[in-house]
Amino acid sequence: MTSGGNLSISWRCEVGSIVVTAVSDGVVGIDPKLLPKATPQEVAPLLADAGLPIGPVSASINAFVIDLPGRRVLVDAGLGPGLVDTAGHLRANLVAAGLSPETVHTVLLTHLHRDHVRGLTDGEGRGVFPNAEIALHQADYAFWMDEAEERRAPALAKQHFSIARAALAPYRDRLELFFRSGPILPGIEAIHAPGHTPGHTMYRIASGQHSLLIAGDIVHVPVLQFARPDWSIVLDVDPEAAANVRKRVLDAACIDRELVTGMHFDRGRGGYFRRTGNGFAFESSDR
Repeated sequence: MTSGGNLSISWRCEVGSIVVTAVSDGVVGIDPKLLPKATPQEVAPLLADAGLPIGPVSASINAFVIDLPGRRVLVDAGLGPGLVDTAGHLRANLVAAGLSPETVHTVLLTHLHRDHVRGLTDGEGRGVFPNAEIALHQADYAFWMDEAEERRAPALAKQHFSIARAALAPYRDRLELFFRSGPILPGIEAIHAPGHTPGHTMYRIASGQHSLLIAGDIVHVPVLQFARPDWSIVLDVDPEAAANVRKRVLDAACIDRELVTGMHFDRGRGGYFRRTGNGFAFESSDR
């Protein structure tokens, strides 16, 4: 298990015979105020413990390349070009790492928020992955394609509907929807974990006695939400369900001593959890 020497690679891990590579799309700042239950008095010491100033917290946007025998899989596609200078760099970083978008056979999506799907297309709306099929949970597809849901959605969420439709449009003939948890490709299991979105999905990579859980968006601000798993973000469609999933997943990771990473874990680096107080502490596997 190693970190990549190439700067476009954030982290690399061998899961038995399967190689998983974290590739950065960039970073964005997340204001702790987007966690409605978090008070300034509770946030300040957590930021101080992490050596961070009061204010927006830098959050990684990660994608993961999974090299299976005869098949290259990508989990999520990043924010895409033209929105912020600090993110939208996945395509360039894939190329720099020698992982050309043309070599991707399958893109597995955790869900359809913009920082996970907008990178499926370029600035002209063309598909970036010409040889890939796109796979995601049917519940997420149904939700983000539903015009009635769009009308009911809070203002902050409305943009994600049109973005999701545009991102999937070039792939309409290569779209695969799955309906339940279970094996999806050799060595890859899809795990439906609704809350953040209705079809939010995690992926477990397993080979031999080894496994890695790519836990999707169970957290957005790890430095805060590991310690306080009850704090959900305003982007959660169902905040209570998202908090319950977060607690359940992290608790199981402690019990099973499973390697875990996620789409907003620092630089995509996996690690292990232990319980501490009412929350969890994370230790990178690189330490």
